[in-house]
Amino acid sequence: MENTVAIPETRAQIAPSLMIHRGGTTFLIGIKFADKGDTLEDKVKRMIRKDVQNGDF
Repeated sequence: MENTVAIPETRAQIAPSLMIHRGGTTFLIGIKFADKGDTLEDKVKRMIRKDVQNGDF
């Protein structure tokens, strides 16, 4: 009798990210969400607001 072990199929979790092309360079920016239920739209708006307040644009 042959022994076999079933290996469950696992799928990699794809983290949310933004891809920006500047000149010949491609930037891949990962986004980390807190567990408080933010959406991508909420996160991007907050990031833009913070950059404008800090003058980082």
